[in-house]
Amino acid sequence: MSVVNALSEALKLTIYRDGNEHSQSYSMGVPEAPLKKGEKTKKTGTQVTFLPSKKIFSKTEFSFAILSKRLRELAFLNSGIKINLESEIEGKKETFFYEGGIQAFVQKLNEKKEIINKNIVYSKGGKNNIEVEVAIQWNSSYNENVYPYTNNIPQGDGGTHMSGFRTGLTRALNSYIEQENLSKKHKVTFSGEDAREGLTAIISIKMHDPKFSSQTKAKLVSSEVKGVVDSISFECIKRFLDENPRDAKSITLKVLEASKAREAARKAKEMTRRKKAMDVAGLPGKLADCQEKDPSLSEIFIVEGDSAGGSAKQGRDRKTQAILPLKGKIINVQKTRDDKVLSSEELATLATALGCGISAKEMSDNDYATLRYHKIIIMTDADVDGSHICTLLLTFFHNKMRRLIQKGHIYIAQPPLYKIKKGKKERYIKDDDQLAKIISNEVFEDIKVFASSKSKTNIDAKSLKDLSLKCNRASAFMASTRVKYGDAYADYINQNLINVGSSEKQFASWVKKCKEHISKNYNGGTHIDQQGEAFIINFYDSGIPKTATINASLFSSNEYVHFYDFKTSEKDLFGKGAYYIKDEKKEEIVDFSMTYNNLYSQAKKGYTIQRYKGLGEMNPEQLWETTMDPETRTLVKVLEENHIEAEETFEQLMGDDVSSRRNFIEAKASEVSNLDI
Repeated sequence: MSVVNALSEALKLTIYRDGNEHSQSYSMGVPEAPLKKGEKTKKTGTQVTFLPSKKIFSKTEFSFAILSKRLRELAFLNSGIKINLESEIEGKKETFFYEGGIQAFVQKLNEKKEIINKNIVYSKGGKNNIEVEVAIQWNSSYNENVYPYTNNIPQGDGGTHMSGFRTGLTRALNSYIEQENLSKKHKVTFSGEDAREGLTAIISIKMHDPKFSSQTKAKLVSSEVKGVVDSISFECIKRFLDENPRDAKSITLKVLEASKAREAARKAKEMTRRKKAMDVAGLPGKLADCQEKDPSLSEIFIVEGDSAGGSAKQGRDRKTQAILPLKGKIINVQKTRDDKVLSSEELATLATALGCGISAKEMSDNDYATLRYHKIIIMTDADVDGSHICTLLLTFFHNKMRRLIQKGHIYIAQPPLYKIKKGKKERYIKDDDQLAKIISNEVFEDIKVFASSKSKTNIDAKSLKDLSLKCNRASAFMASTRVKYGDAYADYINQNLINVGSSEKQFASWVKKCKEHISKNYNGGTHIDQQGEAFIINFYDSGIPKTATINASLFSSNEYVHFYDFKTSEKDLFGKGAYYIKDEKKEEIVDFSMTYNNLYSQAKKGYTIQRYKGLGEMNPEQLWETTMDPETRTLVKVLEENHIEAEETFEQLMGDDVSSRRNFIEAKASEVSNLDI
């Protein structure tokens, strides 16, 4: 609190205690007045309102995703506490409440994965004034996800509690495997790394005066913690294995299989090293390297196929830009063991080109130090195959080179989606939004628009352009709403706005009126039914019966916020009898969206529009100009603000659970435009 206060240009504390309200205001950490005693109250608690100083921070906007991740963690770590998060700017709300504590945390992390031990290994104990709580569960994946916390603060770099946990885990499993004589039966040698394959665990410790390696508290260095966590972890895991023979069998089989795969991976890695040693340069033959040796000034383009690779090699800046063409689609590492990953020729080529090894767990400091390029740019076609290859590469980096994402080295190139031509003038367009902006700018070029029949002056060009761009977004929302919920519901929304972020009670009242309207104005094929607290709409789409659940969350979405903004702006701008004049002909504006879309279609006909799908469709000069030139190109930086959600997404989209992936596709299908079939 003291740090927040010192960095805020304004901070107000409101404290409810001892039957009274107390308040005090500060500016840059300095009290503006003494503590003020206010009215009597039965409330308890503290309310803090603060405004970060713009003199200290260049950016003062809060990230909803980062806050959401942190507050979710706190709700898990403090069982039974309810935390509400609301962004009035974005129209987003989230509530976090978990009675299961860190066991529920582990369940959440594993919910989209195939579980090895149904029962979670859990223990809570303490020694020497150090309280330790651990929850452990294995899944069928090949990645380790262990999250350590000290006094609710996460340690991304681990520390003595992580070391103690790993030691206790290895000792317990080793003791059980020796006890059951499993190592000899399976003819393998067990290691701690094998025990952590597919492991999900939470370690939470509470202690006085913890010591950290730095002010960021990313690593715990309190030496007294290791022995306590080791002892408690060993005792709880060994007891669990002895008392749960079925789970113990599943866990040990998983561990012993990991041991066999590790040995196979070691042999594959050794073969790769020998092959590399035989190559004088030590670099793959297909790599067109750059002349620059300083990694901070060098970048590499990972290109789809030899054809695009050829154009990229000819169009690049040889001083700082390297090109690596990849043949076909790489393997999906989300569901592949390390021995198969290491035996993949394309991935071995990629790892060799980058200069850092493929890591089964976290990338070591030594491997990271040998990274040859600080900008790694994925450049694939704008079609379904290109998107798939890009996704496979991101899956690889997330699982095997996550540190490169964390350090901000991974980018995705944005080749133009369109080339448009009008007369002799050509230009490249990066996406649909930019195309819409260009055409929108021409829609009202030779047209005068009047807000009402009584208006004597026409509406200025800037206001029309702003409204046109809002109309584009509103039209997209209406189109997706019609697909998902049918025409009747979409038409009612269009004519009867509901406020953004309305309460459940307000929404229920609005739906009741919508239901009455549809029953009066549409045939029996479209109707709304109530099932408990949920509303179900039934409608026909091209003769096919469909159903959808309608709820208040739609009216808190970003898409609806834009739609609501357009409708209110339209209402504020236009009055009765609005019209426009084109070619000395007067036309009435009954509905701006309809008028604008008609004029937009006419303006669009003046262009020849070519939609690109492959990088090979561009010659080297065009590829340089649009996609590779640092002065003009657009790159998307790959970030991982919420590792837990990222892990869930990769598991859902790239893992073994087909039903989960199908549900995701069905839920998102109506939001897709320009589907490549």
